[in-house]
Amino acid sequence: EFLPFNDIPDVHTARRLVEAAGRANGGICVDIWHHERGARDLDAIAALPGELITGIQLNDGTVEPQQPHYYTDCLANRVAMGDGEFDVRGFLDTVHGTGTTAGWSLEVPNAWGWAHPDQHVAAIAAGIRRFL
Repeated sequence: EFLPFNDIPDVHTARRLVEAAGRANGGICVDIWHHERGARDLDAIAALPGELITGIQLNDGTVEPQQPHYYTDCLANRVAMGDGEFDVRGFLDTVHGTGTTAGWSLEVPNAWGWAHPDQHVAAIAAGIRRFL
């Protein structure tokens, strides 16, 4: 998984690492949060061979961080797909276009959601219906 704040900041670096490792069980987890808050390079994702994608994590959020520390913002402010400003449709279409058979998952940690779990789960389900 590429994360804009570490040594694997973008999909290009992740791909070079996975290909250099040459391991059959290696791959890239593509998380829309890190894509949107990082390089935002859909062309690089589109260029990935589908078999290199081993996981897809879905959520939404604001384009500009809500908190100054990336890690804190990442764990407290993700929202259901369609409730933020990310290009969710573009991301979904691009990843789907790679031909990947990787699993799609939701990663929506949200401070409000921890206090209102039923409403948070309902919002996440509504987001899934909007896009998938």
